[in-house]
Amino acid sequence: MKFKFVSLISGGKDSVFNTMKCVAHGHELICVANLYSQGQKESDSYMYQTVGTEIVEYVAKCLDVPFHRREIKGVAMASEEGIFYSKTDDNDEVEDLFEFLKEIKEKHPEVQAVASGAIFSNY
Repeated sequence: MKFKFVSLISGGKDSVFNTMKCVAHGHELICVANLYSQGQKESDSYMYQTVGTEIVEYVAKCLDVPFHRREIKGVAMASEEGIFYSKTDDNDEVEDLFEFLKEIKEKHPEVQAVASGAIFSNY
């Protein structure tokens, strides 16, 4: 089965490698997305790599796909949830990703999957 996907790219090698592997396996890249931290070179985040985000726009240009960006508004929340997540009203940075993906899906309804370089992350 082949999917049309949005790639979450941080500017790091893992997210770019993951995107390349998805395309190599026949999936169709629809757009590139990035969540960034305003005014900080490295934010205190469990979820997002912020070093290297200044190049992500150029990665999207090289891949010839639309680029979407959103500022991280929430903060890193320590969680006892394990691999399952429940929405909170505590300004959790996870909600930024959820809202961002909803926006992308509205702009690109053909998107069926999300690719991320966070392969071994457990947050």
